[in-house]
Amino acid sequence: MKKKNMLGLAVLAATLVACKGTPAPETETATDSVATAATLEGTWTQPIPGQSGRQGFTLRADGSAESVNMATLKYSAWAQPDDTTLVLTATSQGNGTSFTSDDTLTLVRLTADSLVLRKGQLLLEYTKEN
Repeated sequence: MKKKNMLGLAVLAATLVACKGTPAPETETATDSVATAATLEGTWTQPIPGQSGRQGFTLRADGSAESVNMATLKYSAWAQPDDTTLVLTATSQGNGTSFTSDDTLTLVRLTADSLVLRKGQLLLEYTKEN
């Protein structure tokens, strides 16, 4: 079971790196706004590195989530346990195997049209779709 979880974390980390993350400044915190479920709901996307188009996720009021243009990472649920944390549940599919994991991200910034998340040193920037 530990091997499966470690493999899952490794694949999820690789996926996040592929999602055009940039290193996060050490001092940046979630002080720009207080996130609430109502403001997180919607479709959040970012450019697909090296390709045309956008990728990301949709967060729904009922706690369900859906991937946008991400064939091997399927989001199914989300939660916000506190004002600075977003937990995304996803199933990673590839090479004939699949596994489900929860990815805990720190909310760095949230405005009406932009979302910045941090995973370790990786900074992920999204734009809200209309």
